[in-house]
Amino acid sequence: MQMQSSHVAFSYHFATDFEFVRVLSSALAARGVPAWYLDKLIKPADITTEQYLGGLFDWRREPQNWHATYLDQLSRAGGIIVVLSESAAESRKQIGRGMWRERAAIEFFLADNPLRVREIIRTSETPSDAMVSELATWGRQVLSLPSVLRKDIDNPNAFNEPTGLGRGIPLQLPEGKSKATEWYELVRRDLYDVQWHCRRCGLQSDTYVMAQENPPAECPRCGFESMPCPDEAEAVQLGEELSDKEREFLAKVPDFIAKLTARLTKQND
Repeated sequence: MQMQSSHVAFSYHFATDFEFVRVLSSALAARGVPAWYLDKLIKPADITTEQYLGGLFDWRREPQNWHATYLDQLSRAGGIIVVLSESAAESRKQIGRGMWRERAAIEFFLADNPLRVREIIRTSETPSDAMVSELATWGRQVLSLPSVLRKDIDNPNAFNEPTGLGRGIPLQLPEGKSKATEWYELVRRDLYDVQWHCRRCGLQSDTYVMAQENPPAECPRCGFESMPCPDEAEAVQLGEELSDKEREFLAKVPDFIAKLTARLTKQND
């Protein structure tokens, strides 16, 4: 028997709409609708692209992975409120931006039941009483529904693909941060261990050794293969032009991995 959900969640633009969402969340809670929103966003401040891609910093300083936090909260949510503002609209269109990355999970909720997703347009500094009242009614409706249907997977790690680097080798690989368009969000747990989260249905792997396994080609539960891209006419690539030093570093990575794989294979033989 499916359990009912514990809260509704927000998808919003953190930098510009935080206070609006904070006030709205409190107003909904006062009317009996628990609501969750990402209340802090921790970004690395003093790590260059070269250091980050090369793993050249203490992994204990790994910043918060907000996307994994968001996906974990959605696993217990009954619905999603999407707050649309001018900045939010830009974030939804730019590949790699926060609200663009949240689109796949929102579509998963829509596929389960269109009632679960409610879009609101922010036109004022604070939500109106009418908006709060309407969303409270909606929230009670979606929280009374059975939880979002998700197929049980006993062992998600069974679908991982071996790297061929062998076991018993204490290899500290760079994080190999997943691309914005990958189906999974990769979370670094410590020097050796990682965990993936499906960006659509939220399925989580157990912790595994990164040097020994790669995520499967698609989500074992929902079959998700890649993040949806907007139309080319509206798509905007995120990020500044790489420096010459960063390009030089990235050009060396494939050769380094090939040599490392060959050396480890020879050791295993």
